[in-house]
Amino acid sequence: MRQMSYSLVRLGAYEKMKAQLSQDGKASTTRLLLAACAAGGLGGVAGNPAGMSHLRQNYSVSIADKEQTLY
Repeated sequence: MRQMSYSLVRLGAYEKMKAQLSQDGKASTTRLLLAACAAGGLGGVAGNPAGMSHLRQNYSVSIADKEQTLY
């Protein structure tokens, strides 16, 4: 789930930014690098909740029964 949401947002955001930057011709490498960094950040924000819930559920299995939160 995390990988899917991260990848879809990252690729979609990068393609939109690249299209915007390339309207006047070929975009510079620096601008494309900044667009890739921004897209990766947006993907990380989108994928983080799924990653955190996965972590919490896996941790919950490894603790004692009385301490489990039963998600």
